[in-house]
Parts: sequence; structure tokens; C-alpha cells
Amino acid sequence: MPRTKLEEIIESADIKEFSQFFRLKTRTEGNFRPSDERLSQYDDADFFDFAKLGQIEFSESQRLLVTSAKVGRDLSERSGKKAQYEKAKKILRELSVYSAGIFIFYDDGGNFRFSLVYPEAVGTKREWSNFRRFTYFVSRELTNKTFLQRVGDGNFSTLEKIKDAFSVEKVTKEFYLEYRKLFDSLMEGLSKNHTFLNEASKNYINTENFAKKLLGQIVFLYFIQKKGWIGVPAGKKWGEGDKNFMGNIYKEAITKKTNFYNDYLEKLFYNALNNAHRDSADPSFSKDFGSRIPFLNGGLFEAEYDWKNSLMYLDNKIFQSIFDVFERYNFTVEEESPDDKEIAVDPEMLGKVFENLLPENLRKGKGTYYTPREIVYYMCRESLVNYLVSNHSNITEENIRNYIFYSESFENFKKQKGESFTPGQWKELDDLLANIKVCDPACGSGAFLVGMLNMIVKLRIFLQTTPDSHLIPQKKEYELKRETIQNCIYGVDIDPGAIEIAKLRLWLALVVDYDLEDIEPLPNLDYRLMCGNSLLEEFEGIKFYNGEEETQATLLPLDPEKQKKVETLKNKVKEYFSVHDDKDKLKKRKEINDIKDWLIGTALEKRRKDLTAQHKGEEAKANMLDEKSRKQYLSGFSKWLGSSSNIQKALESLHNPKKEKPFFIWKLEFIDVFEEKGGFDVVIANPPYIRISSISEGEDQMIRSIYKTVFGHYDVYIPFIERGVGLMNKTGTMSYITPNKYLIKRYANKLRPFILENCHLLKLIDTSQAKTFDTASVYPVITILTNRITDEKVYVAILDDSSFEQFFRGLYKGGYFLEQDGFKDNKNYIFDISIQPDSLELFKKILIGGKPLGDYARVLTGTPAIEKFYRWKTLLFPEDKLPKGKKALKFINVSNVDRYKIEWGKKIRSSGLKLEKPYIIFDDDLIGKNKWSVFEQRKIVIKGTAKHLTAAFDDVGYANVSLYAVIFNSEHDDKIKNYYHLALLNSVLINFWYCKKFASANLAGNYISFNGVYLEQIPIKNAAIKEQKRLADIVDKILAITKNKDYLETPAKQAKVRDYEKQIDQLVYKLYALTPEEIKIVEQ
Repeated sequence: MPRTKLEEIIESADIKEFSQFFRLKTRTEGNFRPSDERLSQYDDADFFDFAKLGQIEFSESQRLLVTSAKVGRDLSERSGKKAQYEKAKKILRELSVYSAGIFIFYDDGGNFRFSLVYPEAVGTKREWSNFRRFTYFVSRELTNKTFLQRVGDGNFSTLEKIKDAFSVEKVTKEFYLEYRKLFDSLMEGLSKNHTFLNEASKNYINTENFAKKLLGQIVFLYFIQKKGWIGVPAGKKWGEGDKNFMGNIYKEAITKKTNFYNDYLEKLFYNALNNAHRDSADPSFSKDFGSRIPFLNGGLFEAEYDWKNSLMYLDNKIFQSIFDVFERYNFTVEEESPDDKEIAVDPEMLGKVFENLLPENLRKGKGTYYTPREIVYYMCRESLVNYLVSNHSNITEENIRNYIFYSESFENFKKQKGESFTPGQWKELDDLLANIKVCDPACGSGAFLVGMLNMIVKLRIFLQTTPDSHLIPQKKEYELKRETIQNCIYGVDIDPGAIEIAKLRLWLALVVDYDLEDIEPLPNLDYRLMCGNSLLEEFEGIKFYNGEEETQATLLPLDPEKQKKVETLKNKVKEYFSVHDDKDKLKKRKEINDIKDWLIGTALEKRRKDLTAQHKGEEAKANMLDEKSRKQYLSGFSKWLGSSSNIQKALESLHNPKKEKPFFIWKLEFIDVFEEKGGFDVVIANPPYIRISSISEGEDQMIRSIYKTVFGHYDVYIPFIERGVGLMNKTGTMSYITPNKYLIKRYANKLRPFILENCHLLKLIDTSQAKTFDTASVYPVITILTNRITDEKVYVAILDDSSFEQFFRGLYKGGYFLEQDGFKDNKNYIFDISIQPDSLELFKKILIGGKPLGDYARVLTGTPAIEKFYRWKTLLFPEDKLPKGKKALKFINVSNVDRYKIEWGKKIRSSGLKLEKPYIIFDDDLIGKNKWSVFEQRKIVIKGTAKHLTAAFDDVGYANVSLYAVIFNSEHDDKIKNYYHLALLNSVLINFWYCKKFASANLAGNYISFNGVYLEQIPIKNAAIKEQKRLADIVDKILAITKNKDYLETPAKQAKVRDYEKQIDQLVYKLYALTPEEIKIVEQ
């Protein structure tokens, strides 16, 4: 019924009928109070007939205002958005009895914007300076299906449920799931299509990339048709085209019983959108479609095969499915900010879809995860702040932050009047932003690059309104975006498909702001977004620069001819950005590639000559060795001296845009950056999170030979951090989001000192306790560091679900500062970010008069190596099916263990099995004698994952997984010492110490990850035997109770154990000499 009323309102354009709609939506609660009150005080030149349609009263303290207003000009998805938002915020500030408002702005044409606006809440207090807006744009020209479904069918019984009807995340997830089905269907269809497979084989077309690109092309055209750019009648202006062009030409193909791909899409892609030379008086007129279609250039619609002389028939049903899905959604070319979101498919959502499609199979283990918009925004902003502070001649960080605050809203600027700036400072800011060099070395679909682009342009547009505006060239948003893409944005990714999507997003970012009368072709981004392996600059052992020299200078020769070639290369790359004609592009590419080949070839030839001379001198030494040693000694020379075929393969790979490139020559491909600035101003990334076991042995060996920071079983993001540091210039900033494991893990033991010796840490934002990624099992930290010399302390924030959103909305009041040199005060330079300054003395006190647990005991895991873990299930049996004559032990896991109690016998899950009273039988290969011996011993067992440190005493000899065994040295293995240690491990104080010391081990949902390396560091007080016995006696009493079979069903016994635990906590506080104030810190 409410949905039907919405459909009637859309058709009739009678805004007053919304009163009836809200009555229907709240008829169960009966809490909508209609009104016909005029709000004429808010009318102005842009808004008319402001009216209060009513209010929904959820409680005495929570009301929602519903208003409408007519706008002075035709509404579109973009027009008037900012002014409408400002007006809504003004009304809610002044009518402060309302917790939120639904604002309906409409025009004469039946279009309206339906927005939910509300102030941010900090605790129970509303923050009137911070608002959020979620918007549906509704028009009779659109399907409006998302609006009708989410608002028409949504629940309006509470404010939270209304907010859910405006949830961008739910629409994103729904669209992703639908898109994934389309991709799977398309891949399946292509894999069985002989006409496609024939062309793909002949032209080296990757099926997966073709499918991604085809869907991307269609999505791109959905965005473009929203602009009215395709299907424009002859003689009409751009913008007056068919806004359902794609659907209409599909219907025509079906009516004529033709093949949509072969007879329509190929002509649209390759003979219209990619063809500037059409045989008509109007060069934009397409005879194939009888309408104007722009030449877009850019490479998105370049053919990968001879489409005119081939027959590629793709099943029409594939496209029917695609259009059925796309027609359910509104598409918008505008990417929103975290504060202001439109409920529609935008390019950022498209990026999310592509980066999350089949992560294991499609990305072949590349491990990229999509970065949430709030984090992208924060990292881009902080990178720009540091860049401007580092490079501006006389402006403080506080003033830079004021500048960004001003740019968020002109109201802010008017309020502050820009008082923190002097004449000329605004102009200098514009110059800096126009010349910034930004790189993402693992760019994926381009989230950070688009984020940086939007923020740079937004700041520069604002500068055109400042007191220095007469000194700053006045440019439109489109011009600034094009200029920024050409001069400032660089990206690399190993996946060619990801690069294509990143290009598409940058093109869409341009399209959104295009307001020129004639449509300009899209720029070529081939030399700004490039395919390659960011970590390797060598190919099959051939190095293109000498990484061993102190300056890490390239092998490119420093002579006049080389300098001339370099200047020519830089100019030709700039020219290529705006080349439109296909033949001209091919010619320009060849010219560029020829210069690169000359530079590489000259450098390699010089290296060959040097090695040849050196080789002759070394042969005499080698001849004195045995044959095996001689070959090994000379193998390095032989690799170079006999590598002409490898060099040719390298050059072929270098210039092939379709292939994944196993290397990337940074100082050649982005030669302008390194020649002019010595590196990038900002390096920003979400690098791959993959263990070294997932890459080839050859690549692993090359990485180990190049990077100082790799160690043990490292993760690939470790060398990516070192690479990022190496790509920065002398005042550069690096902003990465990575797993937080590097802060403390052994495999980062070489990375941490490298960072401390070469950089200055600015910020460490640990989001591991919040659900940062929807699908990635990672616990992230944002690391922002700089090359510039500074005495700033390191800002630290550790966020959970409740503080995550507040932090990224600028409302977080926590966080603290640490001295960077403080990280050098421990053996392995552990980044102890969780120990706040006010707790530092307490931590020092806990360490006094004690030793680490590892001095008294070994801490061993029961969990086997991953390759054996799932094979253990062949050894597990319930008691009643245990094979006779086999050596066996009772088996437990985390579900059997609580503090001071092991409950064997209940049903558990392990290795995919459900077992009651489980046993495990001995197997020398899968378990081994050493681990079996550990199982049999008396020990303390500790849960591997729990909400607090959980230890129990095993005097039976259980086998286990997901638990840690504490096996005491012989001199400490007696009952009193065992029970003393058990009391400490279960105490509130030691749990506090562990959680704070190893905060990066804290997981989402308040869970903590425990492991042997950390547990061995627990400080054990060297107490007198009398004090140990006092604690051991209480443990003895606890164990006597917990061993009773009815313990878990007897509240009185459980209460008695809790009382004993409190006694232990008090004795432990006394043992470690804590003051009442310190005890308060621990217990809070």
C-alpha cells in the first residue's frame, strides 16, 4: 500500500500526497502528525513554498521532521545538492527539538530529491556541527526501483529502521551479489562459445579480463546515458540523448532477431565511441544508430581483435540478464563523501564490486581487499596535510587543517573569515596542489587515486574563492580534474584488469564534471596507470638499475645524449595523454617505446662491457677452484653475458598492455617524477596481504635478494612497505593500511628497525578491533610516516566498533602520543602502541622483581602445521568407536576449557567433525613422538582465542588443538609452583598486561589472540614460597569445586569460585605492589 502510494506520487508529482504516504507508513504506530504549516522564513531566491508536512514522534525526546520545498530550477542528480544540504542543516539546528528530518526538494518537472538528514551523535549528545545526509533522486525518467523497494517497503517504526531504508551498504551488497552472478554467467557463456574462443586464441585475449571489461563497458555506458550523451537526435545538443539508450537498442535487436553483440555492441564500441572519422557532415553522427554518439577515445573501447572481419556471436540472453539487473538500480556518476551519500550505483561502488569478485579465483591469490570509503578519505586527507605542511614555506599544521575545514563548507569559511592566513599563502597552496605527485603502487580499482583526485580538486576549487583568488587561475572543475590526472596521479598494479577499472573510474570522475558544449575525447591513461609487479625491477635475473649503490642510481647513463632522450620521452608521454587518432596513438606509442628501449639497451650494454672486462680478470681466480666452485663463481657473469634472449623477452613484456608484467622499472616508467622531484610526494596504498608461501619460489628469492626487511615466513606487504619508503622523495609521506601484525610479529623484526632508522612515524591507527573489511580476515592498522625531519610524537588510536565511526567522522576524543624512540627500548623494536603514557609507570612496576614465563617454562602449541591440520580428522574417534590396540589420548579443544576447568566428554567440533567423548590415536607422521610426549605431560593449557586469558590445569594428559601448553622446567614443576602460575595467568592483572602489551593481538568482538611467543613474555613475580603457597592453596580449593560433575549446574558453587578468584586478584595486586589508583586503572 505505501509503495503504491509512492508510485502514484512519482506519476502525479503531487508532493502534498506525501502526508498520506507517511500516514500509511506509520499506521501501526499511529505516530505521524500531519501539518500544513508554512515555513516561509526559509524561503529565498533558490527555495520556495517551504512547508512542514508533519512529524513522526518516536518518543518525547526523538522526533523526525518532514518538510518539502520547491526549487527554483530543474532538478538533476547534481543540481542544487550543496545548497539543499546547507538549508536542511540550518533548519535542524534552529528547530532543535527534531532528531532528524526528511527533506523533499522538488521541481516543476516532477523530479524530487528525498533526503534523510540528521546530526551526528557523540554518546547521548547530538553534535550540531556534524551532519549526515542520505539521498534518493527520483524522476519519472528513471525506474526508481531501489527507492520504491527500500522506502516503499521499508520499516518506519523507529528512526534506526528509517536509517536502514537509506543504507548505502545494503544496496552495495545487493548490487555486488547480482553483479557477481552476471559475471559468473558471462564467464560460463564465454567458456562454451566457440566464436569467442576462436578469436580469443588468435588475439591472446584473456577470457576473464574480456568478461570484466565487457561488463565495465556496459556499466560505463549506463553512467554515460545518464548524462544524455548517447542517442542524441541530429541537431540536438549533448545532454538531450536517450537516457535508456542501451535498453532500447537491445529491444530493437530482439525485435529484428539479430545478435545484439555482433550487430549492435561491436558497432557502438568500435565504429562510434572509438571512431573519430565518421562519414557524415556531423562527425558525431553515427549512421549505424541514426543519432549523435560521442567519440570517447581513452582506450576503453579499443578493439582487441579484427571486429570487422570476424563473427563473434554472444548469446542475447546474457545481455537480457545484464539489463534486467541494471534496470533495478539508479546510476550516478558522482562519488559521494562519507557525510553525504546518494542511494545509487556510483563508480566507487563499481570499484568495490570489481575488487571483491571471487577474491581467491579471480585475483589468483593477489590478496587485495577493498578499503572502506571512510578510511580512504582519512588517509588521503592526512597525506595531503603532511605534504602541504612539509612543503609550504611558512604555514603550520593547524592552519592547514583550518584550510581543509574551510573547504568542507563555505559557511565554515565565512564563520572563520580565513583569519589564520596571510596574503599569498592561499596562492602557494594552489601551486603545491597543482604539482603534487601521488602514487599507489598496488592501486587495484583506483580507490585511493580517485580519493586523492577528488580531494585535490575540491581544495583547489575552494582556493578560487579566497582573498588570493585574483592570483589563482579560475578553472572549472572538469579542467582541474583533467589537469590533476595528467600531472599528479600515478598507479601500478600487477592485474591488467584492475588497471582497466581504475582507468574507467578516473574517466567517470571526469565525466561527472563535464559541462563544456562539445564533448572532449577521454585522455589516454596508459602512462599514468600501468601494469607491472611493483616489487621487482628485474626480469629473469637482469637488473635494470644497480640497487647496491648508495644512491640506488639507475644504470641509465648520465650523458648529454641520454638527457636529450629523457626530455624527449617526458614530452612524448605528455603529448600521448591527449592524442585521439588511433594511428597517431600507435605512432606515439612506438616513439615512446623506442626511447625506452634505447635507454634500457644502452644501460645494459654498458653493464655488459663492464662485466666482460671484469670477467676476464676473474677467470684466472676461478681457474684455481674446483669445477663446481668455478661454475658457481662465474654464474653471475654468465647470466648477464648470455642474456640477450632474456633482454628481448623483457622488452616484449614491458610493452605488452595485455599481460601481467613480472617487473616494473619505476625510474624509467615514471621518469618525470624521479627527474623532477626525486620521488613521490605521497605514496598511498592498501598493499596485498598474502603469505610468502602463496608466491613462486623464484619470486620469493628475488624479493629476499632485493629487500632488507624480509625475514622468515614474511607477508608480501612487508616489502611493499620498504618499496613505499623507497618511492618517497625527501619530504614524502607514506600512508598504508596493512595487517597490524608487523607491529609485533617476528617476521617483521627487520622492518621495524628499518622504519625507525629511515622515517618518522606520524600516526598509527589500529582498527583491528572493529569490523573494517567485510570479507577479509585481517586486523588492520593505518601507518602514516614521512621522510622529513620532525620532532613530532607518534599519534596512536586503537579503535573498536563503537569508536571506529566517530574517529573517521572527526568526533573521536581519544588517542594519545608516544615517543618514537620509545620503540627502541626493547629487544626487537616492538611497537608497543597500546601502552598509554599514563600507564607506562604501571607497566614498569609490573616488570620489577620478576622474570618472563619463558624463563620457567616452554610454551608449545598443540595445533599442527596447516598441511596436516585437516588430516588429523582421520585420527579422531568417539570413545565407542575407538580402534582396539591403538595408542590413544583423550582429545580437547577450546570449547572444553574454562578458567580452572577442563570438561572432557561433551560434544565438540574439530577438523570438520562433531564428536562426543573424542580420542585421538597416535600417528608418527601426522603427530610425531615429540608432540605426543607434550600431550602426555602434566601442564597448564591456555586457550588460543578467548575474551580473556583462560588457563586450566591438565593432570590427565590430554591431546589438544587451538590450545597452548605450558611445560615447566624440572626445578619449577611441582604442585605449588604449578598452581601459583595458574593463579597468575587467570588473574585480572596479568590479563590486563597481556591485552595492553599486545593490543594488536586483540580481535573484533572483544576476542584476544594468544600465542606462545607473547605468552612466554608474561612477567612472573619472583615471590617467596609463602606467598606462592597462599595463592596455590586458593587454586586447590577452586579445583576441588570445578572438578565436581554438577559444577556447571550449581550457581552456589560457581559463586564460591568467583569469590576465590577475587581473593586471588587482590593477592596478585599486593604481590606486584599496586596502589589503589593503579588497581583502578587495571579494573577499568
